[in-house]
Amino acid sequence: MNFWTHYRASRAVIARLWTTYVAWVFFVGLPFALLIFLLATHRDVTERGAFGLPAWMLPVIGFLFMALVMPLTTMLNVYSMRRRNPSLGNQTWVLTPEQYSVSGPLFNTVMKWDAFIKAREARGFFLLYFSSRWAQFIPKSAVGSGDELRAVRSLIQQKLGSKAHLKHET
Repeated sequence: MNFWTHYRASRAVIARLWTTYVAWVFFVGLPFALLIFLLATHRDVTERGAFGLPAWMLPVIGFLFMALVMPLTTMLNVYSMRRRNPSLGNQTWVLTPEQYSVSGPLFNTVMKWDAFIKAREARGFFLLYFSSRWAQFIPKSAVGSGDELRAVRSLIQQKLGSKAHLKHET
């Protein structure tokens, strides 16, 4: 698994956390609501306020923080995690009716299906959550054909039932 696959999987997990939604509201939503309020009350949004910045810049700065700084932070975290970690490299994912397993050159992780509290399907990954904030992931690129993709969906749905929120496309 390469750096970019690892990064995109990490972003897929982070994007689904409730704290990410709260951060978007705090850094973008509230400044935007404040800007709307100032405009509705006919205040000058170009006047310098907090930190010497005009009010119209607050939502812009918040958006730039969430859209650029947060992904960059994730990128740096993934880089530092992988930098001197010899166990990362080629990985093999195996799903059976009994368990999920992923193995690499220096590790082997086996989890029974009961260990997962939910499953989500992202654009390029299956996310198998073993806690509310952490997930194992399976890159769809690691799954072969469309038939194998349907088989993976079917197995996850069968094992996790209503806890699996997967796409119904082929």
